[in-house]
Amino acid sequence: FIELDRRGQDDYVNYNSMENKEVEEYIEEFGFVKANGSISDVKIFTESSDIPHVNLSTGYYYEHTSKEILKIDEYDIIKERLINILVDPPTFNVKASEGKSKYGSYKNLHPIFWSEKYLKGNLESMKLNNTENALLSYGGGVDVNYHVSKRWSIQSGLYFSRIGQVNNDALNFKQENDEYLLYSINTSTGDINIAFEKVPNDIRKINPQKDTIGAVDIGNVKIIQNFDLFEVPVMIKYSVLNKRFGIDLSGGLSPAYVVNNNTYLEVDNNKHDIGSSENLNPIIVNTTFALGLNYGITKKLTINFEPTFKYSLSPINKNSEFYYHPYYFSWYTGIRYNF
Repeated sequence: FIELDRRGQDDYVNYNSMENKEVEEYIEEFGFVKANGSISDVKIFTESSDIPHVNLSTGYYYEHTSKEILKIDEYDIIKERLINILVDPPTFNVKASEGKSKYGSYKNLHPIFWSEKYLKGNLESMKLNNTENALLSYGGGVDVNYHVSKRWSIQSGLYFSRIGQVNNDALNFKQENDEYLLYSINTSTGDINIAFEKVPNDIRKINPQKDTIGAVDIGNVKIIQNFDLFEVPVMIKYSVLNKRFGIDLSGGLSPAYVVNNNTYLEVDNNKHDIGSSENLNPIIVNTTFALGLNYGITKKLTINFEPTFKYSLSPINKNSEFYYHPYYFSWYTGIRYNF
C-alpha cells in the first residue's frame, strides 16, 4: 500500500512495528528517506491484510493550519517518482509480518592483531616493557542480539580467545661453586611455577668452564606465555546506519574467565612446556568498544566486520610486584542469522 499523506518532499514512513527491509530498500531507490511518524489510516489496512505499506511526502507544509501550502515544484518531483514506481513495481512478494526479527545470532572468528599490556608498579616495569612482546592470537564464538528498538539492541554471547606474550630476559640463575643453576623465571605476571624436570639440562645447569663450546646462548632463550579466556560479554549496540549496508557502534563490559594458562621455554626452535603462571586471578573484567560494518546478503543472512578494542579493568595477576592489565585490538568477522 502507498499512501500520499506526508509533509515535505523526501519522507517515507512505516507505521507497522514489523518493518520490512526489502520494502524499505525498494522505496529508497526512488529517492525517499525514512522518517518517523505517529499513525495513519494505511496502518489499518496492513494490520487486516498483512500487506506492507508506506506513507510518502506530497509536498505540503503547515498542515491542518490556515497557513497550509503546497509546493508545486516538490509535488512535480514526487509525481515523477510515483510514475517510476508504477513503471517499475516490486518483483518480490512479502508480508508485513515478515519484517525484522528482534533476535539475531552471530558466529564470529577474530584474529587478535595487536595486543599489549599496561603495567602498574615500580620502575622495574619499564624494563619488562622492553623485554616482553605480545603474540598474534585468535578467538571465536557465538553471540545473540535482542533489538529493543529499531536502532538500539542488547548483545551477549559466549567467546573463547587466547592472548599471550614472549619474554627474552626472564631466567634467573644463582651460583653454586663453578656452576650457575636456574632457580626462578619471572615475567610481568609474576613467578612461573616451573616443572624443572622439563627444562633442558644445558639451561637448568650451566658450567661456564665446561660449556664454552656448544653452550646455549641464554639471550636466545624465550619464555612464551598463553592465557585462554572464556568471555560472556554484555554490550549495548546502536545502529548508526540501518540499511543493506549498516554501521553499528557498541560498548560494554566483558567478564573473562581464565580457563587455562601455559608457559613454554623455546630454544633453537624447540618448545618445552615447563609450567604455568601461579598467581592469576580466575576472572578479569574487560571494557569493550567496537565499530560494526554489516552487509545484508539476504533477508536472513548478514555478513559483519567488527574492529574491536578491549582493555582489562582488573589485572590478570594478583599478589605480584606488578599489575598486568592486558589490552588488545582485534577484528571480528562473522555471519548473522535473523530469526
